[in-house]
Amino acid sequence: MENEINKEISIEEINGVKAEIKVQTPVHADLTETINQAYKDGLQPTVQKTGKGLAFCFQFLASKIKPYMYEQIQEAEYKCREIDRKLEEKYNKIPEENQTFPRTSILGPSLDVLKYNLDEDYIKDAFINLLSHEMDSRFQTRVLPSYISIVNQLSTDDAQFLKLFKDNNSTEFRSILLTVSEEKQKGINQLEKYILITRDLSQIPTIYHTQKLNNLIIDNLLRLKLIEVSYSEWYTENLSLYDKLFNLVSSNYSLPQNKMLAYKKGYVRLSQFGKNFIDICLS
Repeated sequence: MENEINKEISIEEINGVKAEIKVQTPVHADLTETINQAYKDGLQPTVQKTGKGLAFCFQFLASKIKPYMYEQIQEAEYKCREIDRKLEEKYNKIPEENQTFPRTSILGPSLDVLKYNLDEDYIKDAFINLLSHEMDSRFQTRVLPSYISIVNQLSTDDAQFLKLFKDNNSTEFRSILLTVSEEKQKGINQLEKYILITRDLSQIPTIYHTQKLNNLIIDNLLRLKLIEVSYSEWYTENLSLYDKLFNLVSSNYSLPQNKMLAYKKGYVRLSQFGKNFIDICLS
């Protein structure tokens, strides 16, 4: 049977907050106890616009402090306060009439994931965006609980690829699948896939960029239903852009005379679910 310790702890000794909490915890306590109850009991009354700020992340962290964790928590405390500062900046930009209370079903699980990812900047930024939209009545209905899990399943490379859409103000990219055929042989071999990136086709001269697709990234984003990919359909508008993309990348390949390099036209584009994800979590 586990021993229990009863100890009154002045949080002021740890983080400067003038409040006392009575802690009764098993020596081998589970650090991931139910967050919703912690939110209802300790966090909810203080979540309001005050001179002290929102402090969502820090208050949740403080509620989880154990007597034997003080040293490990110091660095995490700093990172939590930085998250809260950025979140409050976004919150203060919301028109007062649109500021609203975050739902427990979004705030609680978001902070629970954040506490394990304080060193992952792309996850922290995604949750800051998600929570700021959650506190805005104009966007709250578009903040889906499934996005919390999705953010946690993205790698840094996944997030950077999704940001290509946002950074280029685009929801779709033309893509080609390179193929190799051999004389007097049936069938083709598939090579790499590329996308063509351009910010503004009206720009003269237009600056084009190409990027080879990472199949692991594409497969993961397809699994999460954030993107759609096809090489049996293509865009008919500005059809010559497919040739442009092929010409830009074909020089990277050297083939024997009996083999021919060609390509299939296609696209990589955001799904409706993915468009909303980027609006909520990456904007």
